[in-house]
Amino acid sequence: MNKAQCLTVIGLFVAVFFVNIGPAFAGQNQVSYYGKGIVDDSSQFAGEVLRTIINKDNAVVIHPGQHGIELVRMDIRTGDACIQTQSTLCYVGTVTETRNTDIHDVGDEVGITLDLENKKQVVTVISGAMQGATITVNLSKTMVKSDAPFVIELRREGGFAALPERTIVIDSSNNSITVSDTNLDSTMDLSQAEIEKISREIKKSNLFNIKQSEYPPHSNSADYFTYTMTLTQGTFQKTVTWTDASDKVPQRITSLNDAIIHASEAVELGELNSVIADIALDFVRTAPTFAYDGMEETLSVGDIMVLESFPEQYQIEISFTSAHGGYGDRTDQMVTQVLTSHTMEILISEGNVISAVTDGEWDELNNQYLLKAP
Repeated sequence: MNKAQCLTVIGLFVAVFFVNIGPAFAGQNQVSYYGKGIVDDSSQFAGEVLRTIINKDNAVVIHPGQHGIELVRMDIRTGDACIQTQSTLCYVGTVTETRNTDIHDVGDEVGITLDLENKKQVVTVISGAMQGATITVNLSKTMVKSDAPFVIELRREGGFAALPERTIVIDSSNNSITVSDTNLDSTMDLSQAEIEKISREIKKSNLFNIKQSEYPPHSNSADYFTYTMTLTQGTFQKTVTWTDASDKVPQRITSLNDAIIHASEAVELGELNSVIADIALDFVRTAPTFAYDGMEETLSVGDIMVLESFPEQYQIEISFTSAHGGYGDRTDQMVTQVLTSHTMEILISEGNVISAVTDGEWDELNNQYLLKAP
């Protein structure tokens, strides 16, 4: 066995070692990986460099050898040589194809233990020409991306007058988003398109491969928000902290932050719209026109508009059908027995109805026809 052939075996170990980083407990790899490994000084062939490309359950190791570019392909599965954790992973790899090397046979197996925290790997040959051999490889460069379901949490604290903490949690396993603070605690569904948008931003952020985890505020800064983002995906977890007074926060982190905030705004708007609609419907049910003969099953909520005012005013239309003609309380009046459609335009400010006009004619607050300018 010559040196190049032995190095190809080491290359195989590097590739197998990283194929199943990700949801190790699920038995299915969902990770893409690029790695450059350097053989440890304590091992044979010290200092040699190998490059590995992983695409989920398939791996390719490329290494220059005596016969040209040597290539090894393989499949991989989770091993039981250790307890799987975020930083320690164990695998068993099976060779499926080789090129420009005659040392491997299809079906050969190796066991691998990976120490991600210390960037070390220990490879034990289970079968094949080097059966029983143990090789240590240092990992000089790694890049990992996962397609596993994710949970990402963004927490905001501080700011002027120590504003209350706000937390946003997005869970792709059930397409949900939860927004929590002192005034709101709501969980809503996100569209698949919105989940995919967040997923793209996570991949672009390359969060698991960012070495710096904390970006402190610059000196003499005050009244700033502190942001803590935690991404959990498969067996990986990464937390990054920064402030709005920090220098050199990577654009890819702030872009992911913006995407999360944008998604949360839909939740807040949905919650607000629900509150406004409830206030409007409660009012309509007790307003004179509907209370007299309005039909509950015909109530329909229209669009909500936010007017440019302070305090904010919300305009909403509620349509319904009455069993008779006319407006207001028609007790002891002569009324036509005909189904009559109505639309009530309502203005709400600070949680109270400040105006309610039906069909542009009837003032529901004062139970009279609308006073119009001559």
